[in-house]
Amino acid sequence: MFTLEQPSMALNDERIAHSQILMWNTWGVRQVDSREHIIEWVAAVALSAPNRRLKNVVLNCHGLPGFVQMGQGFDRTHTGMFTAWSGLVEKIWFIACLVARIPTPQMQQQLNATYPTFLTGDGNIFCSEIARYARCYVVAPTEEQRNRGGYERGQMPTFEGLLLSYGPAGDVTWSHRYSSDWAANRE
Repeated sequence: MFTLEQPSMALNDERIAHSQILMWNTWGVRQVDSREHIIEWVAAVALSAPNRRLKNVVLNCHGLPGFVQMGQGFDRTHTGMFTAWSGLVEKIWFIACLVARIPTPQMQQQLNATYPTFLTGDGNIFCSEIARYARCYVVAPTEEQRNRGGYERGQMPTFEGLLLSYGPAGDVTWSHRYSSDWAANRE
């Protein structure tokens, strides 16, 4: 479990009702909330925070390589929108499966067939671009996650598998491999 410095903001997509993350500011994002509204609301909350800046923004949602299902969803065609968070957010955390994953051609073919309305793709480029546009750090996993819930305010789950951190220049600044028992416990 991670304890985050405050002020931080958690965005919990309504499709993750079983496991809510609570921060200094917590927002329940509806499936119909537009990308623009999500970006603008986080910027507004940051401007109302002490020092007019958020230490962390936690996006708790479903994910796929290069895609997060937060509100209407974000894919690589939307990364430029994160410019609105430049100077307002220190670190973005994705609590979502596979976000930073680079899919193999076979995996991409399966993603295209299974999720034809989602524009999935190279998660490494997706996270790198968000970090560059937002001029902040982005932390995202490459593997499936198991978020069991039950966290105190200011806490979030430990990740499973490979976790990557991208710096404001878009480069990987660190990586850490956590144990991963997700596949073994799925059944």
